[in-house]
Amino acid sequence: MPRYYFLVQPDGPIDAEGEELPHDAAAIRMAALVVDDITKNYPGWGTRRLCVRDETGRVVEVLDLVR
Repeated sequence: MPRYYFLVQPDGPIDAEGEELPHDAAAIRMAALVVDDITKNYPGWGTRRLCVRDETGRVVEVLDLVR
């Protein structure tokens, strides 16, 4: 199963472990849940983005932390 990394940019925490998910669509769904959690619990992070990369470094999705 591919591994995906969820990185808050530009200066957020590093996701060194990543998450094994079956495909890009599952990683994008997970990213939406992460964004929802961050915007509810860390409202000051609204100027950042969540970048999802696969294990090769390819950018799968970028979501703004503004909802």
